[in-house]
Amino acid sequence: MNERPVRRLGDALNDVARSLGMPEPDGLSRIMAAWSELVGEAVARHARPGRLRDHVLTVEVDGGEWVTQLRYLESSMVSAITERVGAGLVERVTFVVARPV
Repeated sequence: MNERPVRRLGDALNDVARSLGMPEPDGLSRIMAAWSELVGEAVARHARPGRLRDHVLTVEVDGGEWVTQLRYLESSMVSAITERVGAGLVERVTFVVARPV
């Protein structure tokens, strides 16, 4: 009998995602966990990661003024995510005003 070593499910999913050209399934959760460190406390109070798809991170913000301000920081956000979370995970950041709950 040919036994393969036991692997964590998360590791196996990451391998499958990479082979399909997709970002890692846990990429968004890693970004969320590091968010305050990536953007600073002041920005984190008004902006939060919403989704990650096709290497584009969508950030939900409190209001239109934050969209305008954060567009200027897009390249530095991508650089911070690349450095702290991993290369190739995020290539662009878009901003949307979150609907109130």
